[in-house]
Amino acid sequence: MEKSVTGNQRSRRTGGNMLLVVALVVGGVIFLLLIGLGLMLVFSSSSRGKNAADELAIGAAKILNADDRQGRSNTLTERSRELVFASRNTYSALARKYKHLEPLARHMIDEARSGAHAVEQERLAIDSAVESDLAENLKGDVKRLTERASLNLAWFKTAAPRIVEIELGTVRDLDANVRMPDGFEELKDLDLRADRVNRKSRLYKGNIDAVLPSPDDDLHFNFRALPAPVKRTISGARLLSDEMFLTTNTIDPQNQKISFSGKIPCAVRLKLSTEVRASGRGELSGNVANSSVALTDGGTPAPDEEP
Repeated sequence: MEKSVTGNQRSRRTGGNMLLVVALVVGGVIFLLLIGLGLMLVFSSSSRGKNAADELAIGAAKILNADDRQGRSNTLTERSRELVFASRNTYSALARKYKHLEPLARHMIDEARSGAHAVEQERLAIDSAVESDLAENLKGDVKRLTERASLNLAWFKTAAPRIVEIELGTVRDLDANVRMPDGFEELKDLDLRADRVNRKSRLYKGNIDAVLPSPDDDLHFNFRALPAPVKRTISGARLLSDEMFLTTNTIDPQNQKISFSGKIPCAVRLKLSTEVRASGRGELSGNVANSSVALTDGGTPAPDEEP
């Protein structure tokens, strides 16, 4: 009788141990499933944030050369510079050899210089318009992000992505979209000696002020970095790696005021952050960061170079 009681006790103890093991296993599986689901949701939030960053960066980059404003400005600047240089050479030659033609030559150089001033004023007006358009686009981006649906589960929540930083800049080793002109060997020699030209592509280097010798050194001829046509193919705005980006300006997304400060950008780096909470009370919370770099559209050929 005692042996029977002892056997029942052992059977109940063994059954209790099995239930405990099963409960632990089931609890562990559920815990692992929750962790896996949480990681899946974090990766999903990261993917959504990256897609949003790519989309907004491309949209902002397109504004930098919308309607090829910067590309046409580079072309006008190159042609104006060429005209001033040629007019100055003509004036110097005529003033020495043909005194009676000196007034006409002076008028030519005065007209060329006035045109250079007008091109520079138009360039500044374009800069102001791009700043304004970019600021308006930023306001719209902030609004669209706040309207994006957030994920809200009982124990896992993600907020809508928000812009935490906007950087404007250029791309490493990117030239301007205009070539050194044929003819005017003296001008070509001047630019080559001053290291203003990429000797392989014959493109002017980006983000330079190609001033002319005195007495025309008071004029400014700024060439902006911009993708040049390749066999008449114009590149569209595209994403780039972070390593190629060089920052020139940092924009406060809260302020939403944009000023290039004379450093005209051709690329944008946009950083987004998505808040993630892993519990109802938010004890386990953090931010998923995403960053995207986009380059603006390429410049078109000069009108007399187009097919």
